[in-house]
Amino acid sequence: MKVEGQQFKNSDTCEGTVFSSENIPHDIATIKITGRYPESGWAINETVHELVLVSEGSGGLEFKGADSHELKVGDVIYVEPGKRFAWNGEITIVMTCSPAFSSNQYKLEDENEV
Repeated sequence: MKVEGQQFKNSDTCEGTVFSSENIPHDIATIKITGRYPESGWAINETVHELVLVSEGSGGLEFKGADSHELKVGDVIYVEPGKRFAWNGEITIVMTCSPAFSSNQYKLEDENEV
């Protein structure tokens, strides 16, 4: 089955194309980060496991209350459910999510939230 891509734009610093289908239990997306995403605060996926490959550029991934990771082309990083995180840099990533990404479990939090 061929899976068609659907473009999205989360903010001025995050846009991409997601490839998914109701019949597939995971998805894959290409995402371009230009700056910090989210622009302030943190993103959190409550149930999704993310496996990410850096395909272009360089940047970083910061976890709230934990280490930051500098990333370059070829690096792979895992983001487990429930982690609060922020991307930064000029970086293009390929991300697969399991289960497939769902906007109803994805949240953005202000800097001062738990």
